[in-house]
Amino acid sequence: MKNTLLFAGLLFVNFQFFAQSNKSTKSFYQTYDWTAQPKKYDLTAEQADEKELILFERRATELLNADDGALVEYRFLHTITRLNSDAAIEDNNKYYVSNYTADKIIYQKARAIQPDGSIIEVSNADIKESLNEEGNVEYQYFAFEGIQLGSVIEYLQLIKFEPYFKGSVFLVQSNIPKLEAHYDLITPKYLEYEIFTVNGLEKLKRDSTKIDFIKYSIDLFNVEPLRSETSSSYKANLKKIYFKLDKNYSTGKANFFNYQNISKEIYDYKFKAISKKERKLILGLLKDAELKDTDSEVEKIQKIEKQVKKEFIVLNFNINQFEDIQNIFKGKIASEAGLSNIMLNAFRESNIPFEIAITTDRTINKFYKEYEAWNFLDEILFYFPGSKMYLSPNVNSRLGFVPYEYTGTNGLFIKETKIGSISTFESKVKFIDYPSSDKSKDIINTVVSLNDELTEAKIDIERITSGYKAYFYQAYMDYYDDERKKESQTEYLNYIDKDAEVKDMEFENADTDLLGIKPYIGKGKIVSTNFTENAGNKVLFKIGSLIGPQAEMYNEKERKIPVETEFTRKYERKIIFEVPDGYKVKNPEVLNMNVIPEMAKQPIGFTSTYVIEGNKIIVTVNEWYDELTYPLESYENYKNVINAAADFNKLVLVLEKI
Repeated sequence: MKNTLLFAGLLFVNFQFFAQSNKSTKSFYQTYDWTAQPKKYDLTAEQADEKELILFERRATELLNADDGALVEYRFLHTITRLNSDAAIEDNNKYYVSNYTADKIIYQKARAIQPDGSIIEVSNADIKESLNEEGNVEYQYFAFEGIQLGSVIEYLQLIKFEPYFKGSVFLVQSNIPKLEAHYDLITPKYLEYEIFTVNGLEKLKRDSTKIDFIKYSIDLFNVEPLRSETSSSYKANLKKIYFKLDKNYSTGKANFFNYQNISKEIYDYKFKAISKKERKLILGLLKDAELKDTDSEVEKIQKIEKQVKKEFIVLNFNINQFEDIQNIFKGKIASEAGLSNIMLNAFRESNIPFEIAITTDRTINKFYKEYEAWNFLDEILFYFPGSKMYLSPNVNSRLGFVPYEYTGTNGLFIKETKIGSISTFESKVKFIDYPSSDKSKDIINTVVSLNDELTEAKIDIERITSGYKAYFYQAYMDYYDDERKKESQTEYLNYIDKDAEVKDMEFENADTDLLGIKPYIGKGKIVSTNFTENAGNKVLFKIGSLIGPQAEMYNEKERKIPVETEFTRKYERKIIFEVPDGYKVKNPEVLNMNVIPEMAKQPIGFTSTYVIEGNKIIVTVNEWYDELTYPLESYENYKNVINAAADFNKLVLVLEKI
């Protein structure tokens, strides 16, 4: 949704009203300061060897009453970071000021403590600005000069904001270890947050000694870093603290931001009645889409999607004017939220049953059913129960293949329904399914012969991709000029040899609107010297390279994060190798491989087999990943399949003279 579903103003007014009856106060951190003499830390050899080390961190969000009785929110931050590498110095010699949307900066300062104990201190007056080409401020920052290995950066800030109640988060973990970390949530005694911790983080505890306000805290020591790992959703697996305003003891009311209330707000905003003029514009668009009574429901959806995404330039950010239907048709420019408004009303006018599903990027946040807040409501999809397919306003996606990060997770589904003559809604959290691996295939067929000198391989190649495997090529075809399209198509076919020149290229279905409908097919001819090598009286033929480059997985350290892939997929390879006259293949048996882990329903595997027909060796290779996620206990199985493909990629046939 990206900031389009606005906060319910009535609720905010109510909080202000009750706040006025409470005594105003200053921030808990108003007089907080660092120590005049920086603290010295005794580090172990291992800690001193870390490239970057957070020695101390304290974060807090605090609600309190301003002098006029209105609620305000203070966000506090204090960090002390030791820089033990050039990379850490590069990352920290500018400290970016986080005062975007701030109402008032109470204080903001930083200092660098050099290894010799000397101190470089900067304050608000030292904040610098970076300007873009138009002379506008892009960002603000503190700049440190002369930072050395072993220097320590200390930063302190307290900033006042308009209060945000719907759902916020503290990231407790990162790829940097923390010696000491403290997180505080403070509210007036008549208000209270609901707090939800994830990924193994213990719960925050209430400070029973505080009677004038409510304070929840957690104190952590030696917070282990979480390092990024191959095939994983790193950000989604970090330890986090989610929180939202949940109780107002002045009114006796609670659970403001539950999915029923949120659904009503979304329904009122997205499903509101449109004007006669707006309806006329929608009907004109449907006319241009050329829907027919004989079209199936899926065909009608595809035509509407094609027309809408062709009609307007789509921005990747949201501004109110680009959500308004009349403004969109007038300027032919829309945000994704605006595009969804047009699509919603187009489906309505076409009597196509649909629901909207609001979800989040699963690689960043898991959608937790048990914590109902706005944290996980970022992106809107359309769900069509008749075909069980999804559609996204994202301009490069097409029906059935929405951006993959919004599949394989939960979403808040909302549909319009009628009770008598009254329109209302039903909502429910449900799982957003993902296309099966059969829908996303990558097929490469090659016929290979060698020249008389056995130095060049002549390769006829055909590559066929579908679904998400075609997405990164087919989805962008309509937006490329001729030169960029040729580059993309050359890259598509010389996948097996990046250095090779591809000739006689032919393509079918090079059309964005055919994504998910027809496969993307490319054919061409390659001549390459990278597949053969002379070894005395033998010739080595690198047959494994014909399946294309492969990744390998290693685990020097214990795996911490479950495997999570972008999408399910299958690979099929058929290689026809013509053995040169006067030669035989010494080791064809190496082409037989079978790596299918003992897992339910065989969700992953790699197999290769061969047959000999006359002077031809025909190799068939299959590789499949039928699930999105594999738990830690299945990691070795997943790794073995990935590495099997990598092992095949290294296979070499030995050709001997007869």
